[in-house]
Amino acid sequence: METSTLISSTQPSVPSPDGLHIATLHTTHLSVRNTSTLDLVHSFDLPSRRSKFVNLRWSPPSLSSSSSSTSSDLDPSFAPPTTTTNNSAPTPLSTRILLATTDSVLVFSLTNSAFRATINNGSGGLGPISHADFGCDEYEVMVWTSMGASVCVWSLETGRMVAELKDPKFFGSAAAIAKGCGWSREARADAGDVGGNGVSSGSGSGRGVFALLTRPGTEDIITLYAGKSWSVIKSWTCDTLDAQGLKWSPDGRWLALWDAASMGYKAQVYTADGHCFRTYHGDYFSDELRGLGVKRVEWEPNGMWLALASWEQGVTLLDTRKVC
Repeated sequence: METSTLISSTQPSVPSPDGLHIATLHTTHLSVRNTSTLDLVHSFDLPSRRSKFVNLRWSPPSLSSSSSSTSSDLDPSFAPPTTTTNNSAPTPLSTRILLATTDSVLVFSLTNSAFRATINNGSGGLGPISHADFGCDEYEVMVWTSMGASVCVWSLETGRMVAELKDPKFFGSAAAIAKGCGWSREARADAGDVGGNGVSSGSGSGRGVFALLTRPGTEDIITLYAGKSWSVIKSWTCDTLDAQGLKWSPDGRWLALWDAASMGYKAQVYTADGHCFRTYHGDYFSDELRGLGVKRVEWEPNGMWLALASWEQGVTLLDTRKVC
């Protein structure tokens, strides 16, 4: 077995979604290396004084990054891959990376060394930053704060806040936040051309529809936002007492939701326009017990199966051809 050379870092390294690069955080700089050769692609200097580290995120793979990577004004140290798909289409690339701390978010670009964006938390009246991620594409950044009043969406093109998503249910940690929101990978939304199911299919770069689980009062609510425009496509009250997370199907047609174990064994599958299509209460293990509740939900990559992990250390597989 072959092993690579040891590269020190102050935080776990983060590979890019396209699999081409790996980002490593050091005390004074952020380095980006090629995953095949581990050669240094770029090194970004960091402020000498910065607050506590929160997270490191890559931008979603984008076709616009792939097409623009041949421009003459881009960083010559960045060498995009020459591989293409079978139909000679360009390969989507992840070319930006953000570093979030409790008081600011820094964004760097692999294709333009002169680009650097900073999003400050201001006075911190809504608490320190608890999480940050890219939005619809590499030109947007989403910021969560520890008090959970809202999710702020910032445009890196205009330097302005373009949307404020109120009352996210989960906001404390990256793991919790990931359960309460998600982007559909295949379905696309357009404020001017929305299909009958609330989303329209299509191709292109960036992400499609953003689902956010909120709890402004005593009920769980799911709201779907159109990528880029951030207009509300659909919002509905869930048939749950204390929803613990949501998960898009790979094709963006279905949205799985599960309730807290203390409320019983319950998982639901919603259509993309908010209709509750199926509710699963588990199988009977005895005359009275159906299980200790759903712990986590995961879709099979091809969308053929829906896996429900339970607190009694079991996994139930549902055939989506029958359930959905």
